[in-house]
Amino acid sequence: MMAQFLDNDQDGCADDANVVKMMRLNQAGLVLMDSENEAYYEDIVEGFDETVLFASQVRPFCSGSSETSTCRDVAIEEVFNFITEYGISPFYPNEFGQCYDGNVQERSDLQVQMDIARAAAVFTYDDVTCNYDCLTEEFFYYALTSLLGGQDARVAQNMDEWKASTPQDLQTKLPGMYNLLTGGVTSMQLLSADGVLPGSGNAAGATATYNP
Repeated sequence: MMAQFLDNDQDGCADDANVVKMMRLNQAGLVLMDSENEAYYEDIVEGFDETVLFASQVRPFCSGSSETSTCRDVAIEEVFNFITEYGISPFYPNEFGQCYDGNVQERSDLQVQMDIARAAAVFTYDDVTCNYDCLTEEFFYYALTSLLGGQDARVAQNMDEWKASTPQDLQTKLPGMYNLLTGGVTSMQLLSADGVLPGSGNAAGATATYNP
């Protein structure tokens, strides 16, 4: 799935090598474990910045556009958040930065759009444990997956947190965010009007030919 995010056009190479280089520079990676009860954190190499997925969260049969109101592949959110935190955000801090130091004048374009969405009551995520950086991550995930058709089966379920679950609603209610996602800031096909949500249709992603 991570390869599908990074090589969205499926030509065997990362769409934006700089994002991959940044992930490597941060010594970050994904770790898949059986369950929380059988986790093996002690085996992870010191200095490796991991994001952990558990087998129960990986549900490829309802991934991408196959997601329904009762079945979703949590791996999509976790993998995207991982790529954002360690790759996209640090390499494109002005456009997609997630870190916030309290200076409103230094918000990234993504954070400006999030604040617009919050003021318009389109993004109403209210987990008290989620700080501003965390809210930015959640907003980015909701907006991108809505653009790529990954939330349209969950319109009713999302209403308490998100009210732009279709591409049409995103463009109408949050035109600035729609333009940010489709404006070609990066060379990642994922962040474009031609992006394909991993797990959708015949999207298989890069395999043995992957060469970032």
